[in-house]
Amino acid sequence: MKINMNSTKIYFIDLDGTFVDKPYGPDTYTPQNLNALKKICKNKHIVFSTGRINSDFVLDLTNKVNAQYAICLNGALIVDKNNEIVLHRHLDFDSAQEVLKIFKSKNMFIYPNGIKEMYQNGNLDSVYMKEWAKTNPKHPYSKLDQIKEFSKLFVFGLSAEETKELYESIKDKFPLLSFYLVSNGTTIEVGPKGVNKGFSEAKVCKLLGIDPKDACHIGDSGNDVSSVDFLGKFICMDNSLDFVKQKAHHIGPNFANSGVAKLICHLEDIDFDEL
Repeated sequence: MKINMNSTKIYFIDLDGTFVDKPYGPDTYTPQNLNALKKICKNKHIVFSTGRINSDFVLDLTNKVNAQYAICLNGALIVDKNNEIVLHRHLDFDSAQEVLKIFKSKNMFIYPNGIKEMYQNGNLDSVYMKEWAKTNPKHPYSKLDQIKEFSKLFVFGLSAEETKELYESIKDKFPLLSFYLVSNGTTIEVGPKGVNKGFSEAKVCKLLGIDPKDACHIGDSGNDVSSVDFLGKFICMDNSLDFVKQKAHHIGPNFANSGVAKLICHLEDIDFDEL
C-alpha cells in the first residue's frame, strides 16, 4: 500500500542491513541506493543514522548526499559534515563494567565504541564467529581495562536462541543502560539510557528547523525502533525481525539488491530504471 510522504522533509537512513546491501562484500552498496538518495536530497534532507562510528566511510557517504549531520553509535554521537562533534554521550561506567562481566563470563566477542577491534577469550574457532570479524585486530579481555569511556558495546558469540535469552535477562536489569537485539537476533548492542537514534534524530530535526513529525526513519534492527517515539514515521525493511515489523508504520522490501532504492522510488514516485 502506498504511504503518503508529501509532508516528509527529512529521511534518516540506517546503514547495515538497510543501505549497505553488500553487492561486492562488506562496506559496499549498489549505485542505485546512492543515486536514489542523491535524487531526493535536492529537495529533502538525508541523514545517515547508524551504529557505526564516525569513520571515513560514514563521513564520505554523508558528503555524497549533501547531509549536514551524521548520527553514529546508535545516537550516542552526532557529528556535522566536517566531523565536528555536536553531541557525545557515554555509558555509565560502573554499569558498563558490570554488563561486561556478564558478556565475558559467556566468552562473547566484544566490540567497544564502534571500533572494529575485537576483545575475546581465545575461542576464535567458534561457529558463531562472524565472517567480517575474522580479520579484525584481536585483543585479550584484559585490554578492556585500558578503555576509560564507553559509548557503545557490540557483542556476539552465542546462538540466536541464547542471545535472545541473554538479552531478555539483562535488558531491564541495568537502569542506566539501553539494550538492543540486532543482526537478525545474533548480536546485542548496549547504549546509554535515554540516548538512542530517535533521540538524536529529534535533536538533528531541531538543528535543521524541522518538526520531527515531518521526519521518517528507515531501518531494520532493534536499535531503529526508538525512532517511533520521536518521529512521524518509521519504515522497516522486510529483512527485519518480527518485533521490529510490528512497530513500523510501513514495511519496505528486503535490503538486498538495492532495497533502499526500491523503497525510495516507491515512496517518492521515482523510476527505478532511471537510477
